[in-house]
Amino acid sequence: MYYHVSLSLYNMVIIYLAGAGNICGRTEQGTSTSTVRLFTREDQKNFPYRKKNVMQMELKDIALVAILLAAGTVLQYFLSMLHTLLIPDVIIAFYCLAIILIRPKIYEALVIGIIGGILSMLIPGSIFAAANLVSGPAGAYGCFYFYELFRDRRDLAPLITTFSATLVSGCTFVAVATVFVFGTILARYGNFVEFVVVYVPIILATAVLNGVIVQILAIFPGRALARRPE
Repeated sequence: MYYHVSLSLYNMVIIYLAGAGNICGRTEQGTSTSTVRLFTREDQKNFPYRKKNVMQMELKDIALVAILLAAGTVLQYFLSMLHTLLIPDVIIAFYCLAIILIRPKIYEALVIGIIGGILSMLIPGSIFAAANLVSGPAGAYGCFYFYELFRDRRDLAPLITTFSATLVSGCTFVAVATVFVFGTILARYGNFVEFVVVYVPIILATAVLNGVIVQILAIFPGRALARRPE
């Protein structure tokens, strides 16, 4: 079931990002008919709204983001089936890897985080799944910010960036869950302190795991695929 859901979401990501990116249409009116053609690169350079916050991701980047998010979702689902105390949110690792590799603009990174949050909502076991809609983009923003901060330290930048982004996402999730389902937290854990005692080690362990995953995966593709400053 989740394989098909992930495949469908993969297609949705492709369509959404492509629709917001380089695949743009222009209609030319004739006397009796109208035709539609794609913008050329020259059209895009001369497009009057070129400088506004419009997606400019290339198709290869869009495909890479979609593949990584789909892979993270499938892996996250299988991890949730283990029914262990610690179920790390590895989707964070995969959208951080995507942001590190393609070096998107900030608003593109936020869209990637929102999609990652939606995918996280599909995985069972969360105390408040809707909090992922906030923690996802928060983690993506954290990834964007910390990579800009640490990217000169090339050897450990992916690890430090992903570790920090996971902390941002995890703490945001706890804060949102506390606001909206505080009663459920008290019913399940007895008191808020017990909830914090349980979740803080989970967040830290997930941050370490995600950092290691991204550090390993970014070693070789990072050198080949990372977008250089224009």
